[in-house]
Amino acid sequence: MSHDRSTQITRRDVLITAGAMLPAGLVAGRLLSPASAQADEAKMPTRVLGKTGRDLSLMTLGCGHLRASFMDLGQAGQIVNRALELGVNSIDTAPNYEESEDYLGEILKDQREKVFLATKNEEATYKEGWDLLRKSLKRLKTDYLDLVYIHNLGMEGRFADVKELLGPQGILAALVEAKKQGVVKAIGVSGHLYPSRFKAVVERDEIDVLLCAVNFVARHQYNFEEKVFEPARRKNMGLIAMKVMGGAGNWSDGKARLADENLDTCVRYALGLPGVCSANLGVRTLEELEAAVQRVKNFKPLSEEEKQSVDQRGRELANAWGPMYGTPVA
Repeated sequence: MSHDRSTQITRRDVLITAGAMLPAGLVAGRLLSPASAQADEAKMPTRVLGKTGRDLSLMTLGCGHLRASFMDLGQAGQIVNRALELGVNSIDTAPNYEESEDYLGEILKDQREKVFLATKNEEATYKEGWDLLRKSLKRLKTDYLDLVYIHNLGMEGRFADVKELLGPQGILAALVEAKKQGVVKAIGVSGHLYPSRFKAVVERDEIDVLLCAVNFVARHQYNFEEKVFEPARRKNMGLIAMKVMGGAGNWSDGKARLADENLDTCVRYALGLPGVCSANLGVRTLEELEAAVQRVKNFKPLSEEEKQSVDQRGRELANAWGPMYGTPVA
Protein backbone atom coordinates (compact mmCIF):
# COMPACT_ATOMS: atom_id res chain seq x y z
CA MET A 1 0.00 0.00 0.00
CA SER A 2 1.44 3.37 -0.96
CA HIS A 3 1.50 6.34 1.40
CA ASP A 4 0.72 9.86 0.25
CA ARG A 5 3.27 12.20 1.93
CA SER A 6 0.77 15.06 1.70
CA THR A 7 -1.59 13.35 4.12
CA GLN A 8 0.92 11.44 6.29
CA ILE A 9 1.64 13.05 9.67
CA THR A 10 4.98 12.21 11.23
CA ARG A 11 6.40 12.80 14.70
CA ARG A 12 8.61 15.49 13.20
CA ASP A 13 5.52 17.29 11.86
CA VAL A 14 3.93 17.19 15.29
CA LEU A 15 7.04 18.65 16.90
CA ILE A 16 7.32 21.40 14.31
CA THR A 17 3.64 22.27 14.65
CA ALA A 18 3.86 22.26 18.43
CA GLY A 19 6.93 24.43 18.28
CA ALA A 20 5.15 26.94 16.09
CA MET A 21 2.35 27.17 18.65
CA LEU A 22 4.70 27.95 21.55
CA PRO A 23 4.99 31.52 22.76
CA ALA A 24 8.11 33.33 21.50
CA GLY A 25 11.05 32.59 23.76
CA LEU A 26 9.76 29.25 25.10
CA VAL A 27 12.40 26.60 24.43
CA ALA A 28 12.39 23.06 25.80
CA GLY A 29 9.95 24.00 28.52
CA ARG A 30 12.02 27.02 29.60
CA LEU A 31 10.61 30.51 29.22
CA LEU A 32 13.42 32.77 28.11
CA SER A 33 13.59 36.50 28.65
CA PRO A 34 13.61 38.67 25.50
CA ALA A 35 17.34 39.25 26.04
CA SER A 36 17.88 35.51 26.33
CA ALA A 37 15.92 34.78 23.18
CA GLN A 38 17.96 37.36 21.28
CA ALA A 39 21.20 35.98 22.67
CA ASP A 40 20.27 32.51 21.47
CA GLU A 41 19.63 33.80 17.95
CA ALA A 42 23.13 35.17 17.38
CA LYS A 43 26.16 32.93 17.39
CA MET A 44 28.88 33.73 19.92
CA PRO A 45 31.91 35.09 17.99
CA THR A 46 35.35 33.59 18.63
CA ARG A 47 38.94 34.72 18.24
CA VAL A 48 42.25 32.89 18.29
CA LEU A 49 44.18 33.16 21.56
CA GLY A 50 47.56 34.14 20.17
CA LYS A 51 50.17 31.43 19.78
CA THR A 52 48.06 28.88 21.63
CA GLY A 53 46.00 28.52 18.45
CA ARG A 54 42.83 27.95 20.50
CA ASP A 55 39.51 29.50 19.50
CA LEU A 56 37.92 31.25 22.47
CA SER A 57 34.53 32.89 22.77
CA LEU A 58 34.74 36.68 22.95
CA MET A 59 33.42 36.34 26.50
CA THR A 60 35.26 34.42 29.20
CA LEU A 61 33.12 33.56 32.21
CA GLY A 62 34.95 34.88 35.27
CA CYS A 63 34.05 32.74 38.27
CA GLY A 64 35.10 34.92 41.19
CA HIS A 65 31.45 35.09 42.31
CA LEU A 66 30.91 31.33 42.15
CA ARG A 67 31.41 30.88 45.88
CA ALA A 68 29.19 30.22 48.88
CA SER A 69 29.11 33.85 49.98
CA PHE A 70 27.27 34.64 46.72
CA MET A 71 25.50 31.43 45.69
CA ASP A 72 25.13 27.70 46.24
CA LEU A 73 26.24 24.92 43.90
CA GLY A 74 22.84 24.71 42.21
CA GLN A 75 22.84 28.41 41.32
CA ALA A 76 26.42 28.20 40.12
CA GLY A 77 25.48 25.26 37.91
CA GLN A 78 22.63 27.23 36.35
CA ILE A 79 25.00 30.06 35.44
CA VAL A 80 27.75 27.85 34.01
CA ASN A 81 25.40 25.63 32.02
CA ARG A 82 23.52 28.62 30.64
CA ALA A 83 26.82 30.21 29.63
CA LEU A 84 27.73 27.06 27.70
CA GLU A 85 24.32 27.10 26.00
CA LEU A 86 24.97 30.67 24.90
CA GLY A 87 28.30 29.77 23.31
CA VAL A 88 30.75 30.72 26.05
CA ASN A 89 33.59 28.18 25.90
CA SER A 90 36.16 29.92 28.12
CA ILE A 91 35.98 29.75 31.92
CA ASP A 92 38.36 31.35 34.43
CA THR A 93 38.74 30.61 38.14
CA ALA A 94 41.38 30.62 40.91
CA PRO A 95 42.14 28.72 44.13
CA ASN A 96 41.51 31.83 46.23
CA TYR A 97 37.96 32.18 44.91
CA GLU A 98 36.97 29.96 47.85
CA GLU A 99 34.52 27.27 46.61
CA SER A 100 34.79 28.24 42.93
CA GLU A 101 37.13 25.43 41.87
CA ASP A 102 35.05 22.89 43.80
CA TYR A 103 31.83 24.12 42.20
CA LEU A 104 33.33 23.97 38.71
CA GLY A 105 34.74 20.52 39.30
CA GLU A 106 31.27 19.23 40.03
CA ILE A 107 29.51 21.20 37.27
CA LEU A 108 31.98 20.34 34.52
CA LYS A 109 32.87 16.76 35.42
CA ASP A 110 30.75 15.32 32.58
CA GLN A 111 31.37 18.10 30.05
CA ARG A 112 35.01 19.02 30.56
CA GLU A 113 35.77 18.81 26.83
CA LYS A 114 33.40 21.71 26.10
CA VAL A 115 35.48 24.22 28.04
CA PHE A 116 38.77 26.06 27.80
CA LEU A 117 39.44 25.99 31.54
CA ALA A 118 41.88 28.36 33.22
CA THR A 119 42.92 28.68 36.83
CA LYS A 120 45.68 30.53 38.63
CA ASN A 121 48.69 29.87 40.86
CA GLU A 122 49.80 32.19 43.64
CA GLU A 123 52.95 30.38 44.75
CA ALA A 124 56.41 31.69 43.89
CA THR A 125 58.52 28.52 44.09
CA TYR A 126 58.78 25.33 42.06
CA LYS A 127 57.70 22.96 44.85
CA GLU A 128 54.89 25.09 46.27
CA GLY A 129 53.67 25.85 42.75
CA TRP A 130 53.41 22.13 41.95
CA ASP A 131 51.63 21.47 45.24
CA LEU A 132 48.98 24.11 44.51
CA LEU A 133 48.61 22.93 40.92
CA ARG A 134 47.87 19.38 42.11
CA LYS A 135 45.23 20.72 44.51
CA SER A 136 43.56 22.66 41.69
CA LEU A 137 43.48 19.59 39.45
CA LYS A 138 41.86 17.59 42.23
CA ARG A 139 39.30 20.26 43.08
CA LEU A 140 38.44 20.79 39.41
CA LYS A 141 38.15 17.02 38.83
CA THR A 142 40.35 17.11 35.74
CA ASP A 143 43.70 15.70 34.68
CA TYR A 144 44.72 18.78 32.69
CA LEU A 145 44.19 22.53 32.59
CA ASP A 146 44.05 24.54 29.39
CA LEU A 147 45.74 27.53 31.01
CA VAL A 148 47.35 28.37 34.35
CA TYR A 149 48.25 31.95 35.24
CA ILE A 150 50.95 33.14 37.60
CA HIS A 151 48.44 35.27 39.48
CA ASN A 152 48.68 39.05 40.02
CA LEU A 153 52.33 39.72 39.38
CA GLY A 154 52.40 43.20 40.87
CA MET A 155 50.43 42.67 44.07
CA GLU A 156 52.19 43.84 47.22
CA GLY A 157 53.79 40.94 49.08
CA ARG A 158 53.47 38.55 46.16
CA PHE A 159 56.21 37.69 43.66
CA ALA A 160 58.51 40.47 44.92
CA ASP A 161 61.51 38.98 43.13
CA VAL A 162 60.54 38.53 39.49
CA LYS A 163 63.96 37.13 38.64
CA GLU A 164 63.50 34.33 41.20
CA LEU A 165 59.94 33.73 40.03
CA LEU A 166 61.13 33.15 36.47
CA GLY A 167 64.25 31.25 37.51
CA PRO A 168 64.97 27.48 37.69
CA GLN A 169 63.44 27.12 41.17
CA GLY A 170 60.49 29.41 40.55
CA ILE A 171 56.84 28.88 39.67
CA LEU A 172 57.49 29.37 35.95
CA ALA A 173 59.79 26.32 35.91
CA ALA A 174 57.06 24.26 37.59
CA LEU A 175 54.49 25.29 34.97
CA VAL A 176 56.96 24.61 32.14
CA GLU A 177 57.47 21.08 33.51
CA ALA A 178 53.70 20.64 33.89
CA LYS A 179 53.30 21.70 30.26
CA LYS A 180 55.85 19.10 29.15
CA GLN A 181 53.83 16.48 31.01
CA GLY A 182 50.57 17.61 29.37
CA VAL A 183 49.08 18.68 32.70
CA VAL A 184 49.03 22.32 31.58
CA LYS A 185 48.43 23.31 27.97
CA ALA A 186 49.36 27.01 28.19
CA ILE A 187 51.12 29.28 30.69
CA GLY A 188 49.95 32.78 31.53
CA VAL A 189 50.60 35.72 33.83
CA SER A 190 47.93 38.02 35.25
CA GLY A 191 48.25 41.51 36.65
CA HIS A 192 46.22 44.42 37.99
CA LEU A 193 49.05 46.89 38.65
CA TYR A 194 52.84 47.44 38.39
CA PRO A 195 53.06 47.08 34.60
CA SER A 196 56.84 47.60 34.56
CA ARG A 197 57.24 44.14 36.12
CA PHE A 198 55.83 42.62 32.95
CA LYS A 199 58.82 43.59 30.83
CA ALA A 200 60.70 40.45 31.90
CA VAL A 201 57.54 38.37 31.45
CA VAL A 202 56.93 39.48 27.87
CA GLU A 203 60.54 38.56 27.02
CA ARG A 204 60.02 34.93 28.07
CA ASP A 205 59.00 32.65 25.20
CA GLU A 206 57.59 30.08 27.64
CA ILE A 207 54.71 32.41 28.52
CA ASP A 208 51.72 32.14 26.19
CA VAL A 209 48.97 34.39 27.58
CA LEU A 210 48.54 37.62 29.55
CA LEU A 211 45.46 38.57 31.58
CA CYS A 212 45.56 42.24 32.59
CA ALA A 213 43.30 44.94 33.98
CA VAL A 214 42.21 47.06 31.03
CA ASN A 215 39.34 49.53 30.98
CA PHE A 216 39.00 53.10 29.80
CA VAL A 217 39.66 54.47 33.31
CA ALA A 218 42.59 52.25 34.31
CA ARG A 219 44.29 53.13 31.01
CA HIS A 220 45.06 56.55 32.49
CA GLN A 221 46.61 54.99 35.60
CA TYR A 222 48.37 51.74 34.64
CA ASN A 223 48.14 51.68 30.83
CA PHE A 224 48.64 47.95 30.35
CA GLU A 225 47.29 48.59 26.86
CA GLU A 226 50.45 50.26 25.59
CA LYS A 227 53.06 49.22 28.14
CA VAL A 228 52.31 45.48 28.15
CA PHE A 229 49.69 44.36 25.62
CA GLU A 230 51.31 46.06 22.64
CA PRO A 231 54.78 44.43 22.98
CA ALA A 232 53.11 41.12 23.89
CA ARG A 233 50.92 41.30 20.79
CA ARG A 234 54.01 41.69 18.61
CA LYS A 235 55.19 38.35 20.00
CA ASN A 236 51.80 36.76 19.27
CA MET A 237 51.03 36.21 22.94
CA GLY A 238 47.37 35.62 23.76
CA LEU A 239 45.67 38.60 25.41
CA ILE A 240 42.60 38.50 27.65
CA ALA A 241 41.07 41.61 29.22
CA MET A 242 39.94 41.61 32.84
CA LYS A 243 38.47 44.28 35.14
CA VAL A 244 36.59 45.36 32.04
CA MET A 245 33.77 46.89 34.12
CA GLY A 246 36.10 48.52 36.63
CA GLY A 247 35.95 46.51 39.82
CA ALA A 248 36.74 47.32 43.42
CA GLY A 249 38.43 50.68 43.86
CA ASN A 250 41.61 50.39 45.89
CA TRP A 251 40.48 46.84 46.77
CA SER A 252 38.14 48.11 49.49
CA ASP A 253 35.63 50.86 48.78
CA GLY A 254 34.10 49.43 45.61
CA LYS A 255 33.51 52.86 44.06
CA ALA A 256 35.41 52.01 40.87
CA ARG A 257 32.63 49.81 39.54
CA LEU A 258 31.59 51.59 36.37
CA ALA A 259 27.95 52.59 36.23
CA ASP A 260 25.42 50.55 34.27
CA GLU A 261 25.15 53.12 31.50
CA ASN A 262 28.87 52.60 30.79
CA LEU A 263 28.82 48.81 30.51
CA ASP A 264 28.26 48.59 26.76
CA THR A 265 31.13 51.03 26.28
CA CYS A 266 33.32 48.99 28.64
CA VAL A 267 32.92 45.85 26.52
CA ARG A 268 33.37 47.73 23.25
CA TYR A 269 36.53 49.35 24.60
CA ALA A 270 38.12 46.10 25.79
CA LEU A 271 37.24 43.99 22.76
CA GLY A 272 38.35 46.79 20.44
CA LEU A 273 41.92 46.73 21.77
CA PRO A 274 44.39 45.30 19.21
CA GLY A 275 45.12 41.64 19.86
CA VAL A 276 42.56 41.11 22.64
CA CYS A 277 40.95 37.69 22.24
CA SER A 278 38.33 37.66 25.00
CA ALA A 279 36.83 39.76 27.79
CA ASN A 280 36.78 38.11 31.22
CA LEU A 281 33.41 39.08 32.70
CA GLY A 282 32.22 38.05 36.14
CA VAL A 283 28.49 37.62 36.80
CA ARG A 284 26.41 37.05 39.92
CA THR A 285 23.05 36.10 38.42
CA LEU A 286 21.51 34.58 35.30
CA GLU A 287 20.23 38.03 34.38
CA GLU A 288 23.73 39.48 34.52
CA LEU A 289 24.98 36.60 32.40
CA GLU A 290 22.32 37.15 29.73
CA ALA A 291 23.13 40.87 29.61
CA ALA A 292 26.88 40.27 29.41
CA VAL A 293 26.52 37.75 26.60
CA GLN A 294 24.28 40.11 24.67
CA ARG A 295 26.80 42.94 24.99
CA VAL A 296 29.55 40.71 23.65
CA LYS A 297 27.44 39.41 20.78
CA ASN A 298 26.50 43.00 19.87
CA PHE A 299 30.13 44.16 19.93
CA LYS A 300 31.09 46.91 17.53
CA PRO A 301 34.38 48.83 17.81
CA LEU A 302 34.19 52.39 19.11
CA SER A 303 34.25 55.04 16.40
CA GLU A 304 37.03 57.63 16.46
CA GLU A 305 34.60 60.21 17.82
CA GLU A 306 33.46 57.80 20.54
CA LYS A 307 37.08 57.01 21.43
CA GLN A 308 37.78 60.68 22.07
CA SER A 309 34.73 61.04 24.29
CA VAL A 310 35.50 57.83 26.21
CA ASP A 311 39.13 58.89 26.65
CA GLN A 312 38.09 62.20 28.19
CA ARG A 313 35.62 60.51 30.54
CA GLY A 314 38.27 57.98 31.53
CA ARG A 315 40.73 60.73 32.46
CA GLU A 316 38.12 62.45 34.61
CA LEU A 317 37.26 59.27 36.52
CA ALA A 318 40.92 58.27 36.89
CA ASN A 319 41.70 61.62 38.51
CA ALA A 320 38.63 61.42 40.74
CA TRP A 321 39.16 57.85 41.92
CA GLY A 322 42.92 57.60 42.19
CA PRO A 323 44.73 54.27 41.59
CA MET A 324 41.92 51.75 41.11
CA TYR A 325 43.86 48.62 42.04
CA GLY A 326 46.57 50.06 44.27
CA THR A 327 50.14 51.13 43.66
CA PRO A 328 52.56 51.21 41.98
CA VAL A 329 51.02 52.30 38.75
CA ALA A 330 54.30 52.56 36.80
